[in-house]
Amino acid sequence: MFTAVFVIGVQLPNFIQQYSQRLAGHLAEAQDQLSQYQVIANLHFDGSLKKLVARYQANPDPAINEIAVIVDTLQNRVSVLELQYQKISQTDYLEQLIALAQHLNREIAGATIDTFAPALPLTIEALVTGAILALCFSALFSGCGYSINRLFNKRLTGKSSSMT
Repeated sequence: MFTAVFVIGVQLPNFIQQYSQRLAGHLAEAQDQLSQYQVIANLHFDGSLKKLVARYQANPDPAINEIAVIVDTLQNRVSVLELQYQKISQTDYLEQLIALAQHLNREIAGATIDTFAPALPLTIEALVTGAILALCFSALFSGCGYSINRLFNKRLTGKSSSMT
């Protein structure tokens, strides 16, 4: 069990790298899409996407109203992806782990796992992560095993005492 968790643990830095690259790609695509609406806002609404969205929302045509929803959603997506990318791009490995836990984009993480290419990186971060995870899991399972064994032995001891 220790070895299996260790091998999985050393994959985490590689996963973070692949996740960051995918996140950057999603961010670039969302920014590109939003920039097309920004061109329209620059031409007709003094560069304000808020004014563009307000005008689209006020339009009596439901199709134009739906475009307002798309632009608003896209603005929110860009903001969220920028925050997630900023956090995961920290140079400190521990901060990257914390950012991954706090700001994980499940859609992007799932897609990263689907195409994940395992490697055996021999970086200090990978080895330390693998060792820490393996030790934690070993301690957890040892503690659980000890508790279950002790509980089971108490029940057996209690039953054998009542039989005599």
